[in-house]
Amino acid sequence: MIFNYKNMGKQKRTVTADKVCGVVRFVCVFIIVGWFNACVESIDFVIPNRKNLVVDALLTNEIKHQEVKLSYAYKLENDSIAKASGATVTIVDNLQNEYLFNETEEGHYISNNEFAAQAGVGYQLMISTNEGKKYSSKVEAFNGVASVSNLWADKSENFNGDAGILISVDGSSDTSALFRYEYEETYKIVAPKYIGLDFELTNYDPCSWPLTYDLDIVVRDDQQQICYGNRKSNQIILGSTAQQSQNNFEKHPIKFISADDFAISHRYSILVKQYVQSVDAYNYFSTLKDISTSENLFSDSQPGFLEGNMMAEDSENNLVLGYFEVASVSSKRLFFNYEDYFPDAELPDYPIDCENNFIQPEIEHDVLCNDNADFPHRSCGRSLLQLIDENLVAYVTEVVGPFEECEGPYVAVPRVCGDCTELGSNIVPDFWIE
Repeated sequence: MIFNYKNMGKQKRTVTADKVCGVVRFVCVFIIVGWFNACVESIDFVIPNRKNLVVDALLTNEIKHQEVKLSYAYKLENDSIAKASGATVTIVDNLQNEYLFNETEEGHYISNNEFAAQAGVGYQLMISTNEGKKYSSKVEAFNGVASVSNLWADKSENFNGDAGILISVDGSSDTSALFRYEYEETYKIVAPKYIGLDFELTNYDPCSWPLTYDLDIVVRDDQQQICYGNRKSNQIILGSTAQQSQNNFEKHPIKFISADDFAISHRYSILVKQYVQSVDAYNYFSTLKDISTSENLFSDSQPGFLEGNMMAEDSENNLVLGYFEVASVSSKRLFFNYEDYFPDAELPDYPIDCENNFIQPEIEHDVLCNDNADFPHRSCGRSLLQLIDENLVAYVTEVVGPFEECEGPYVAVPRVCGDCTELGSNIVPDFWIE
């Protein structure tokens, strides 16, 4: 403990606190992909039945615990999507092997054992819900492989002339091939107003009078200056060598990153995965991409259902959305620093303005739990005790009075400015290279 501020009661004062909750209503429309969701404002959209199972399943030739994600899509009468819990999930192949899955979290099923799809072997996904409804996929297999030979990060401009970094891939395949791409970004976060000290509030009772609390300034237990953020692709990215004279491809675009994107402020990494798709899978995702990017997606003329390769076994009217995909995969990762491409430029802005967000609120507040309207009310805003209790601020320094009205002895900043764990994890990823 470095500083200590203790109080067991002062002059009686009362303040009322109004809690204003702003609710932004979104509906995640699962047209035909479970976790490929696009959030839009609440609208009317035709889903074939009131409740439809949504399947997101990808089996690859990587030896790992394979995953299946299940949810329910409803007619858009509310703002929630339900995860499909309690299902029995199995994959069987045409060699009579059976792979059982276990639900590790709601709607998320992981294979009990590690396994990989084998070339030329057919696989079928079998699902039985907790309501006893049964679903199965068509038998799917992969027969082609392709490699990502290079992953590029080039300084470029988008169609609007904005500077940035273009991520692209080179690769080759034995035959003409169809591809789908996913990526995962990891980036370093540096809290700009990090101090090795922080507030510690204990024995705090906002309803007591006299007000009781212990407020200490202590050395932080955890490293909260450098963290690592993560973003995953949420768009459908497709590619093909069908129009190529050879089965090679060069600098196929994956993602454009704006030069003012906070994620590339310090050090940045991207992992790109390339899946070799069947013709049916490619056509399915291509149609889905066209629907999801159409300006008329929610017009009266658009279809309410895009058929995948999943079927209900007990009823033709019991529709199921989504696709069970079997694909070979190749991947590559790269790293770069912001200064590698923009050595003379200022760093992109932090998610909030930390340079002009210092506050110096008074420590105490009036009792919050008295509904007597006759008590006097102050207009100083929220006290430091309230802000600390709700984990909204981080310590900067202590100052010496005299103080203006409503000021206190401590300067603070929004928590996100002094604690990077508000934006990411302080655990260094296993793959990270400085």
